[in-house]
Amino acid sequence: MKETDVKDLGEWMSIKDIEEKDVYCCSDNRVQSCNPGTQDDKHCNSLCLNHPCGKGGRCKVFGHKNPRHFCHCFC
Repeated sequence: MKETDVKDLGEWMSIKDIEEKDVYCCSDNRVQSCNPGTQDDKHCNSLCLNHPCGKGGRCKVFGHKNPRHFCHCFC
């Protein structure tokens, strides 16, 4: 994967999460945009792998009001 394929943490996480710099394993981490089946899945996976979640992750979108885009990091 090229370095340009990985989004900066600041592009992904909400303002609150940027300040705390927390990415949680086994959890849905709120992000600005994460559409399943697109390049966003690769970015989400990289986000999880580059933090304490060694099994990667995938995008999830829920139907309720914003925030509804999440990057789920596997256990």
